[in-house]
Amino acid sequence: MLLNFNGNTLLLKFHKKLFADHPLNSTVIGYLIYAAAMLLLVNHLGVSSNFIIIIPLISAALAYGLPGGAIAGATGLPLNLLFFNMFGSMEYAPESLFVTEISGIVLGTAIGYLSEYFRTIDNARKELAEALESNQLLLNELNHRVKNNLNIIKDLLQLQLTRSDNPEFIEEGKKIIERVHSIALTHEFLHSKDQSLKSNIDNFIRELINNISEIYDTNNVIIESDIHTGNLTLSNKQLTFMGLIINEVICNSLKYAAPKDNELKLSIAIFIENSYLQLKIQDNGPGFSLDELTGNRGLGILLISSISKTLKAEYSFKKNNGCLFELSFNLSSGYRADD
Repeated sequence: MLLNFNGNTLLLKFHKKLFADHPLNSTVIGYLIYAAAMLLLVNHLGVSSNFIIIIPLISAALAYGLPGGAIAGATGLPLNLLFFNMFGSMEYAPESLFVTEISGIVLGTAIGYLSEYFRTIDNARKELAEALESNQLLLNELNHRVKNNLNIIKDLLQLQLTRSDNPEFIEEGKKIIERVHSIALTHEFLHSKDQSLKSNIDNFIRELINNISEIYDTNNVIIESDIHTGNLTLSNKQLTFMGLIINEVICNSLKYAAPKDNELKLSIAIFIENSYLQLKIQDNGPGFSLDELTGNRGLGILLISSISKTLKAEYSFKKNNGCLFELSFNLSSGYRADD
């Protein structure tokens, strides 16, 4: 389609500025050029001067579309004959007046039709631009409302926690706030004007860690990240679920894995291997495995399990000089990772 090519887009702009926006002026100029050329060149060009009529024909067709082209094509031969008669050069007239007349009408009609096509495309572009602007406004409003609603949920939870003396409720409330934080951060990251369509996973993970650090005391925590995802594209759903899983695992380590009288070390690695996204989170705490949690799995583990099923991912918790969390899932066919 013409809309897909820069050259044709320039052609549409050229047609609009010179002809569609100023139809009368462009048509008059076309006929003036024709008259001047006939006066100056008719005796030099001879029979070839018949083709000068193409200039006003094109001008009228591009300016007024199909009607303008048809009329200009029909009146082209009579105008040429008028000039030949004025100069006493009727020998330059075409041999077949009928064929010449039909040819002029066909040519004018064809160029007029092309002009109508340009107008149709230009109108379609305007409608698309207006629809896009309207949709963008609606999307911005929707994103703004989602952001505000998430903040309201966090504030309400925080307010409720300050009014409670129940340590169990406070602990569970903090977990919910962490999850809402993760969803809010993912939403803000996906819809930020400063982010390209291809999500920068490294920046997202670092921002997520910073948000978690605001909730927990991380003075004696060393967090290292090793992220090699190239120019990776994740869907909104994949990125949201990744954020929730990373949030759950890191928060679990911050709460339970801190060695006594020692620094907690957390390392996060994300990389692509054989079309699979690999996530590994390691801490230096006491560690645990899923087998140890039989019948006593908390909401965090259930959440990770549910998300993993949605992503069709494999995950595990292993004892490996601490706790090692591993997750792997097949990326969509549209992903791209630079070497």
